[in-house]
Amino acid sequence: MPETASPIDSLLDSLSTAVLQLDAARHIVAVNSAAEHLFGHSRRRLLASDLAVWLPAPHPLLELLVRVQQEQRTCHGHELQLDLPFATSARIDAVVSPLADGWLLELRPLDDSQRRHIDTERARQQQELHELLRSLAHEIKNPLAGLRGAAQLLARELSGPESTALTEFTDLIQREADRLRALVDRLLLPARTLTKTPLNIHSVLEQVLQIVRLTLPDGVQLQRDYDPSLPDVSANADALHQILLNLVQNAVDAVATQGVIRLRTRAEHGVTIGNVRWKLALRLDVIDNGPGIPAELRDRVFLPLVTGKQHGTGLGLSIAQTLVQQHDGLLECQSVPGQTVFTVWLPWREPVRHDAAKP
Repeated sequence: MPETASPIDSLLDSLSTAVLQLDAARHIVAVNSAAEHLFGHSRRRLLASDLAVWLPAPHPLLELLVRVQQEQRTCHGHELQLDLPFATSARIDAVVSPLADGWLLELRPLDDSQRRHIDTERARQQQELHELLRSLAHEIKNPLAGLRGAAQLLARELSGPESTALTEFTDLIQREADRLRALVDRLLLPARTLTKTPLNIHSVLEQVLQIVRLTLPDGVQLQRDYDPSLPDVSANADALHQILLNLVQNAVDAVATQGVIRLRTRAEHGVTIGNVRWKLALRLDVIDNGPGIPAELRDRVFLPLVTGKQHGTGLGLSIAQTLVQQHDGLLECQSVPGQTVFTVWLPWREPVRHDAAKP
């Protein structure tokens, strides 16, 4: 006689949110229909298996389990990338709650409309801030040039034994003016028109690594996970170099004197960026095992002047994001303690659909 589903099982199966219960050993002890669909496997196959079997390690969701266990409270993960065997890649929001002998996981896939709304809103906010900063930068440049010019004229007028100490001050003014001018130029950089040519992404990565190695601490390892079959991508050489240098240097700063940084390149089919769906896109991941981005900064990490570094300017990631957008691409971040992933998406081919063009 076939088993009859209990009322609680029927209730869980009616939910569109994937629900899994894990025991203390991370084995799946309960699963609903939505979770079967998300993982691409039957309930019978999923039950009693270790969750780590289905997720590439390290994975933000596994790290979230550790965090929940340590803090004994419900924790949330936003826009986590879920790449599963025999299932379609998806981005999910996750809620993980502690149980007396394990965890309860609620996984909600983000559909294309939600993803587009999130990406569009972020791009809008960043564009508004960049316009404000560019306006401010233009206002700063003229008086800054006048300040430096006055310091040069003053230095030429100084003479006599007592002038040595005074020229030190005029030199200081000129150095600080040059530093501020360089900062202003970085603010204005994204506004420049980019000329794009076919580039080998791995050649650019190797150039960046050559620079990074000059100051790389002995305890930091660089690992490559390249797909050698990738075709050239159309990009601006200087801009792409700046994007990757900012991301890799950011990872180096995150791990400090001890850690691992992994660079991964892949080709992805059917990628939606904003309102456009592309047939083929480059996916480049910069992964570090540092402490992660503080929770209060994760949603604002790409905004100008937002930084968690003691001596940071808050411009590196913001400039990288804007340069990626000028390539019709997208820069994303996922971070939990022990793993931070910055992902660059750059399209290769003509879009297959543009929602804004629909009547």
